Amino acid sequence: MTDKVFTELYKALFSRKDPYDIELGLKSRILIASSATACNDYKNSKFRLMYVGRDLNGWGKLIGNDIEELASNVLNDEGSQEFLHNAVYDPRHYEDYNINQSRFWQLCREIMSRAGEEENWAKRIVWSNVYKVTYDGMGVSWPLMDETFSDCLEILKHEIEVFEPNHIVFVTGADYFLPKNFGDSFSGDSTVPYYPPSRVFDVISKGVYTDKNNRKIKMIAVNRPEIRIGTISEKADKIMEAFNSLTLD
Repeated sequence: MTDKVFTELYKALFSRKDPYDIELGLKSRILIASSATACNDYKNSKFRLMYVGRDLNGWGKLIGNDIEELASNVLNDEGSQEFLHNAVYDPRHYEDYNINQSRFWQLCREIMSRAGEEENWAKRIVWSNVYKVTYDGMGVSWPLMDETFSDCLEILKHEIEVFEPNHIVFVTGADYFLPKNFGDSFSGDSTVPYYPPSRVFDVISKGVYTDKNNRKIKMIAVNRPEIRIGTISEKADKIMEAFNSLTLD
């Protein structure tokens, strides 16, 4: 993916300080990073779903000698698309990860099924994460969240502008969807309110987001599906009910 705006946004991200060693920048570490992945048939999807997780959870590796190279590498990395394709359609590639047992991906499949796009569903989505960078072999930490959040948010907004989804679901839970200042900086320019979560699988936010191109997009956030109250099918029904309750007028 070649985009000058993305390049500058990622360069700003990699220029951040390491919260665990303020004398070092993030570029001094072995990092893992991601950009949004539009799968092969996304452009043919009528539903146009952007499916947003929390962070990288330790997978992948990004090596670069400087900020320019790091930005180039992450934007040209097709590893996440390859992972999703192989995990769904050729699981022999990932013997230690069974996507059919992942409640995160089961939920995505059920959403796409209800949207009438179950066939080749994994080829018809945009997959992204709220947090774009962490250290090799670990999920993102709270100090790193605080340090990188504003940059990750700007990247996410630009992803929305570039890929033009019609529906966005944050499968993140309230702690990742609304870390410090998230509501003010993201929901502030939309009509996406926040509802206090309970212990069950809830829609914690829903509304219509308007991007810089004045496109209106149905957006919701939900608790993580690992909460084993209710079935994945029931959770997908709640998501579709939330989407269907929104209007773009």
